[in-house]
Order: sequence, then structure tokens, then C-alpha cells
Amino acid sequence: MNYDYKTVRRDRLVDLVGDYLSDEDTTPDQFYTEILEEVKSWVDYHEKHAAKCNALYVKLHGLAK
Repeated sequence: MNYDYKTVRRDRLVDLVGDYLSDEDTTPDQFYTEILEEVKSWVDYHEKHAAKCNALYVKLHGLAK
């Protein structure tokens, strides 16, 4: 079978959701919390790198000492 990337990504999401929902020891609240934590980790990661990029940008424009 020849899948494009979007199909493969969607299949991974289907598997992930199915894994959480079929696990009898995992609650909807735990699933929700873990999704929030993961998204927050991406926000934190990108904010850290954005701050570094902005600092360099300012330096390159001679606005910082």
C-alpha cells in the first residue's frame, strides 16, 4: 500500500486515540490531561527557542549591546 504522509499521520492518531480509549485503566481526565501537558511542552519548547532567535535578531540589527 502506498500511503501519503497525511494518511500515515492520521492512522497514528487513530491508533493513539484507540489505545487511550480502550485502556481500562486510563480515564478520560487522564487522556485530557496528558494531551494538555504535551501541547504545553511544545509551547514551552518553542517559546524558549523563539526568545533565543529574537535575541539574535536584535543583535544582528545592532539594537543590543
